[in-house]
Amino acid sequence: MKRRLSFQVKLFLALVCFSCLLLVLLGTILFHFIDRQLHHDLGQRARVQASQIALMPGLAAMVAARDIPGIARLIQPLRAQSDASYIVIGDTEEQHLYHSESPERINLPMIGGDNAEVLQGKTIISVRQGGIGVSLRSKAPIFNAQHQVIGIVSVGYLTSYIANINARILWQSGLYGAGLLLLLFMFSWLFTRNLKKQMFRLEPKDIAQLVLQQRALLEAMYEGVFAVNGEKQLILINRAAREMLDIRQSEKALIGKPLEDVLQTSPGFLSQRYASVSSGSHDQIAV
Repeated sequence: MKRRLSFQVKLFLALVCFSCLLLVLLGTILFHFIDRQLHHDLGQRARVQASQIALMPGLAAMVAARDIPGIARLIQPLRAQSDASYIVIGDTEEQHLYHSESPERINLPMIGGDNAEVLQGKTIISVRQGGIGVSLRSKAPIFNAQHQVIGIVSVGYLTSYIANINARILWQSGLYGAGLLLLLFMFSWLFTRNLKKQMFRLEPKDIAQLVLQQRALLEAMYEGVFAVNGEKQLILINRAAREMLDIRQSEKALIGKPLEDVLQTSPGFLSQRYASVSSGSHDQIAV
């Protein structure tokens, strides 16, 4: 015979599943937000670096003279201090004059097809396939003394580098999420156990059956019975009581009303005609 799960276990599993689903949803949203923000921040960082390198004293003259060793001596110290994946210097023919990661690409064409706007004097941010992989990069123009574009500076971050940063953030967030999930497990179990205790460790179907039995017993009694709470509001009245008191309203319409409004009797009527039995915070009165 297949064993059914108790109400406590079902509620616990439901809370746990909902908590897990909520954490996954929040984690997904947070990951996309962090990824977008990281791309924006790195793009702006690459833009600042490219613009500053393009303005370095002496760089424009070296690019105009195609002084490849001189460009390397000028840029290499900056490369050691930069967190970018690469720094590239090119000329107006879109050929490499310097590549921090692939020196063998000197005098070879720059890859990506996003130099047109840079050669017009604009600084751009793009995501393109380059010589060493797909990267988020910024390109800035190099101007001579006549403010003519004579070269290009490209500073980029490989998408694999960005993915590694995201992975570290996701791992750290996952640890916090696991701790939070453990707390949710503990809370869910304590909550369901306390709820089951308040239900006298009965299953919902058992409680429903008891209510139906009680209602059937009250309706079958010849004696009129009604009950009020501490505020003297009606919380129960059976059919016999309604007939004896000539009340034509249904029990549903009467529940919650003040007893005086229901009975519409003179003061002292209850003390003279009825016996009151105290039961906790409720008074049960037999007619």
